[in-house]
This record gives sequence, C-alpha cells and structure tokens, in this order.
Amino acid sequence: MPELVPQDGNTLENSRDGLVRFITERRPHGSLRNSVTVVFDGSEEVCGLPVPGEVRIYFSRGESADELIKRLLDEAANPRETVLVSDDRDLQYYARGCAAEVWSVERFVAQGRKATAPAQRPGASGSQPEGKVISEVFREKVNRELEKRWCGRGDRPAKPS
Repeated sequence: MPELVPQDGNTLENSRDGLVRFITERRPHGSLRNSVTVVFDGSEEVCGLPVPGEVRIYFSRGESADELIKRLLDEAANPRETVLVSDDRDLQYYARGCAAEVWSVERFVAQGRKATAPAQRPGASGSQPEGKVISEVFREKVNRELEKRWCGRGDRPAKPS
C-alpha cells in the first residue's frame, strides 16, 4: 500500500509512522469525533510516533498484541460502538462475540483512499479541489450551531418565571 510505505525506507519504525500518518491525514475512521486506538507488538523504543492525542497508541510489552486487543475489547465501555480493523480471524470472531463491528484492513484502507488527499484539504499547501470547500473547524462550528437550533441544545436564555 503506497500510502503506508514511507519514501525514506521500509523499517519497522517507518512503517508504524506511516500507518499513524495515514490515519491522521486520511481519517478512514470518519468523523473527528471517532477515536482511534492502534496496537503494536513490542515496545515503543522502535517507534518515533509524533501526533500526541490524535491516535491512542498501545504497545503490547510482554503480551501479544492479540491479547491486548482482546483486553481492550473486554474493557470497552460500549463495544457496539467499537470497530476492530484486522484480518486475523481469531480476533474477528472475538470482536463479534463482544458485539463490536469488524472491518477488514482492505476496507479500512479503501475508506482512507476515498478521503480527500492531505494536499487538497483547505489550509494545506497545494491546489484546492474544485467546488466549495470548508475547513474542518468551520464545519464543526456549523454543526454545533445547527444542533443547538434543531435539537434544542446549547445556550438558550432562561424563560422568565
């Protein structure tokens, strides 16, 4: 997958960084409100992952990544709102048993490929896509305002008694 293979060599650290970069730039998980957790085998000594807060990253450290993923699924507050991305059949069966949704790696990457390329996002360097485009920050402000008006949430003046 060209999106995940860094140009400066395919080392373990570069591959991990490439995955995290793909997730943060392409957002195959959809909304900014959807959190992402990535589990790597091993320890963080083999990783120089920046982007604090964007993606939660766990390292298995002494247990298998599969065991850690199963534990995270067991501890999920609402597993029905969890999507496991894996081609590992054992993990897929386990996640479905926890009522989590399962996506193949191919589906996850396809979602990212459908997303707007980073250079085409508003505010990014490069050319703008054709048509009207708003920034993610402005889109979130508009959504909050519409939610206030349509759903009755937000700052309403108190009714006089």
